[in-house]
Amino acid sequence: MATRRAYRRRVRDRRPLFLGAALAGGLLVLLLALVLAAGPVPPAVDRWWQPVAAAVGGPVATPALTAVSRVGGGVLGVVVVPAAIAAVLLARGRRAEAVAFAVTVATSAVVVHVGKALVGRERPAGQVLETSAAFPSGHATTAATVTVLLAVLLRRRGLLALAAVWTAGMALSRTALGVHWLTDTLAGAALGTCLALGAALVLDAVRRRRTGPRRTGSRRAGSPADAGQAR
Repeated sequence: MATRRAYRRRVRDRRPLFLGAALAGGLLVLLLALVLAAGPVPPAVDRWWQPVAAAVGGPVATPALTAVSRVGGGVLGVVVVPAAIAAVLLARGRRAEAVAFAVTVATSAVVVHVGKALVGRERPAGQVLETSAAFPSGHATTAATVTVLLAVLLRRRGLLALAAVWTAGMALSRTALGVHWLTDTLAGAALGTCLALGAALVLDAVRRRRTGPRRTGSRRAGSPADAGQAR
């Protein structure tokens, strides 16, 4: 009975992860379909958002937005910061979490690279900071992957709020600087969230498979002894 209650509790605990991953994946597919259907002409939502983002990125805000963009991208955002987080997790005895974190961040970088190559979307006209394809935003993907996965691994709800704020800020900085369309950043946020929640589910499944046989084995090993005592 206790085992069944524990199993049901684990299922309930995983439901938010399944739901979040499904919603993020659905949003990613929807945005991809929208961008592909629009072709070389940006969707209406992108054309609406660009002047709004440009107004936000004025002379006062541009230095701050540039700093956010630099922290979240390049070697610093993709390698240095994730490696430091993984090292801290490892130092605190969270080996499985450290490995899952490092592998997921590396996977997100590969997926972004492949996605850019396959979609081949051009960036907004006039920008000279970036030369790679636009869809999806690597900065937004990394921001969501790192923060959402860290919040789930540490089981801190407060970190989920921080993840939302940081990812939204990254999306704003990339569009305000004129290097991405809004749909690029939304797709990056959805991709990163989906990868993070998927990694958490995989890690949970691996742990359950490792602990399951041990518990079963201990019960089987205990059965003859219990029978002997009963006799």
